[in-house]
Amino acid sequence: MNLKYIVKLLRDLFPEKESDSWDNSGGQIINFDKDIKKVLITLDISDKLIDISIEKDVDLIISHHPMFFGGLNNIDISSYKGKMIKKLIDNEINVYSIHTNFDMAAEGMTKLITNKLGYEHFKVLKIQDIEKGTGYGGVIDLEEELKKEELIRLIKEKFNINEVKYFSSGNKTYKKLSFCGGSGGDFIEEASKASDIYITGDIKHHDYQLAYELGLDIIDIGHYESEKFFLEYIKDILEIKLENVDLITIDRNYFKSIII
Repeated sequence: MNLKYIVKLLRDLFPEKESDSWDNSGGQIINFDKDIKKVLITLDISDKLIDISIEKDVDLIISHHPMFFGGLNNIDISSYKGKMIKKLIDNEINVYSIHTNFDMAAEGMTKLITNKLGYEHFKVLKIQDIEKGTGYGGVIDLEEELKKEELIRLIKEKFNINEVKYFSSGNKTYKKLSFCGGSGGDFIEEASKASDIYITGDIKHHDYQLAYELGLDIIDIGHYESEKFFLEYIKDILEIKLENVDLITIDRNYFKSIII
């Protein structure tokens, strides 16, 4: 399968021009002359992930998070990232990333999380494109009012996780829920106006402080845990569209901290 065809397919679904201004979605390392026989889909790219790709004879890595943010002024082959780049080029492995253009797509990350929670419809939490009505995160009305224990149990079950960070300014029940995949600390004010509780990841100390001031409760499920549905979703799309291409996913958080 020609790489140009695969990239065009992904660009038609998730145009790079619809990424956020600071983002670097699209081709990270690309050789359009390469024939693609095996594709690996992942959330992040690491040295270990590249080693797996080499071992499995992968021709193309599709990641959610890009390898590069900002300008790349030089490549130091002795550095961590330089070694990764050299391995990829030496083994003729292409890398293509779908990041905020997926996060903000009408059929992207927010839709996936909505469905994962058991709902079909959502309102956009933070609209970025007024004309299209797309942006970051979503807001849903729960079918019934839930206590803390009930909601946490629901979140753990739906996201298949064992633990969450729960922040609350008081003993409450919840009827309106907002959420944002990945790191959602920038949208706490919007979440406080739209909902009783906010589900996201990567919440910092001062984010909790702002939430407290605004009377918003938070469940931090983790950055990776909130976005891992990307893997199977992209695989399902490509399985329908591509012939004679092996598709594999790697559901592994290489940057997970542990509590000791």
